[in-house]
Parts: sequence; structure tokens; C-alpha cells
Amino acid sequence: MNSRPNRLASLLRLLVGRPRRWNVIRSLNGRSLEAGPRITVIGGGTGLPGLIRGIKHYSHNITAIVTMADDGGSSGRLRSELGIQPPGDIRNCLVALADSEAVMQQLMDYRFSSDGQLNGHSFGNMLIAALAGIGGDFYRAVEIAGELLAIRGRVIPSTITDVTLIARSEAGETLTGETSVASASARLQSLTLSPPNPQAHPEAVMALEQSDLIIIGPGSLYTSIVPNLLILGIARAVAQSRALKVYICNVAEEPRQTEGYSVQAHLDIVRRYAGGNSVHAVIANSNIPAGPTPAGLDFISPRRPWDDNALLIEADVIDETATARHDPEKLADTVAAVYRRHRGQRRRLPKPKPPPPAHRNANQL
Repeated sequence: MNSRPNRLASLLRLLVGRPRRWNVIRSLNGRSLEAGPRITVIGGGTGLPGLIRGIKHYSHNITAIVTMADDGGSSGRLRSELGIQPPGDIRNCLVALADSEAVMQQLMDYRFSSDGQLNGHSFGNMLIAALAGIGGDFYRAVEIAGELLAIRGRVIPSTITDVTLIARSEAGETLTGETSVASASARLQSLTLSPPNPQAHPEAVMALEQSDLIIIGPGSLYTSIVPNLLILGIARAVAQSRALKVYICNVAEEPRQTEGYSVQAHLDIVRRYAGGNSVHAVIANSNIPAGPTPAGLDFISPRRPWDDNALLIEADVIDETATARHDPEKLADTVAAVYRRHRGQRRRLPKPKPPPPAHRNANQL
């Protein structure tokens, strides 16, 4: 008889214990959120956790579908040495969804600094790797890490297959691996996964099928968003879902990959890989700062006239300090406003607290 599930359960009881104070608080404060709309978000990198941090205050029925193409940093080293799927983007989403005490979140994000092999490794990445080793199942390890953090929702790998991202640039260069693709010296022409036609995680497909709201992005277009859409089961489930489908465009260009891209160009790439029925509305930043981004690139704005079947929603969603990124609260307020107006009464979001003046445009959409 396999004792691994029992060992995992024992470890979980040891680390978490019962009862926990935050479980009581969550029960008292989160009843309306537990009945909130079913929201599925797709992406990876740093963009997706930012969205999650804001949107979790509108619903606890959140599923994050996360790319498994990452091969850099701590994730890449663990992937190479242990043969597991990359845990880094998963960890970031788990922490973003966390309802646990702050020390647990800090522990998950803690990075070792040493002259040895531990240098640069995240504790959270190593915890997920250890749980996968104990139980022999990467997704079960993610589930247990989520229980440790008392997350508001679920985090699911987009595929159960070990995949590698491959790109072809306009210069004719073939780039293998997410890190190589991200550092391309020329604009990208096409992307594929190796092996071709990887299997979508069945829980991810089910979440998309049952969603009230599907959100694609924000995040690096070619390395965080498209790798999920290259999985046929994910792309097909998005296209066939009856949910309201929203694409969140980045606020700024990415070096070489999306330099010169408009909002429309971003949308066209998403549709290229997810299909024509993959987006009903696009959220674009309306607060364009003067001058370039900190990296010397341009901010992204829609081209006029906007001539597309997808509804264009322009709102102030930019982070005033890190101007190349979205502000989680502004973005969540905007998404909620779009959902209320265009989804109808099927599953209503709770009324937000009155926003400060800087947020009023988002709520008046």
C-alpha cells in the first residue's frame, strides 16, 4: 500500500495545525465572497499575481491557470535537477491568493543567499519541490502548498506535460527555452511547444468550462500568456466557454518582443493562438505618463479609430510608482466594473467600498 498520501496528510497537519485563527476570520468575513462569480485567470510571470492580489477581494472562486514553460532562475534549476515542473510562477500565484499570516507569505518568498548551491533558490520553490518528491505528484504538492497558505481559490498548472517553449524570430533564428525567447534580439514571428500538442491539465479545462469570467493576462505576451494558449485543450476551452472573456493589455512595451505594438496588435496575437472567440473585451490603460518607461520603452495605447468587435475599455490602471506595471487595486476595480456592466445578473460581484478619486473612472465604465 502506498503510504505517500498519508505522509503528506501528516505533514500538512504538522505544519498547519487545527484550528487556525485565520480560518475563523475567513469564515466570518468571506461568506459573500465564497458565493462570488467563478473567475479563471490565465498567465504567469509577475503580471498575473498582481491581478490576483486585487481580484481576490471580489471573489474567492478564483482559479489561476499558470504557464509551465519557465526555465530560468530557481525554477529552471529545480526543473533541471529534479525533473519537476517549474514552481516559480505557481508560487507567486499561491502567495498572491494567500489568506494566511504574513510570516507564511514572507517564508514562501524568502530567497537564500550563499556561495553554494542554495544561492538564489526560493524557499517556496523548494517546499513545492519537496512536497512533489514526497507525494510523487506536482499538482498535489501545489494543492498542499495552497492549504498551508489558506489561499482564496486554486492554482493549476496549464499542462501536466514537461514542455519547452520554442520561438522563431523574424531574423530566422530559432530560440529554445523561455529564457532564450525572452531575450530574443529580434521580433518574434511564431511560437510552439515541444513536445507538440501537450495535454491540458483536466482541472484547468474544467475551470474554464465552468467560469463566469475568464481573464487573459496581464503578463509578458510571448512568455507568460501565449504558452498557455499553445495548449490545444486550454485554447479550445477558452473559445467554447460561455463566460465573459477579458484580455488585459500590458501598460508598456517589452524589449524587442512587443516594441511598437499597439493594444490591437496585442489582441491580434492572443486571437492568433486562442481563436477569434477568445476575447469579448479589452482593458487598456488610459493614464499615459509623459516620457518613456524606466527601461526607455513606450507606454501602450490604442490606435484610433478602434475598429474591432471586442469592446475597448480604457481606464487608469497604472501603478504610479512602478509605471511599467498595473496597480492591483485599480485593475481589480476596473475588471469588476466591466463584469457588472457586461455579464448581467447571473453571478453578481459584491459592491465595492467607495473608491478614492483616482479610481472613479474605472468604476464609472
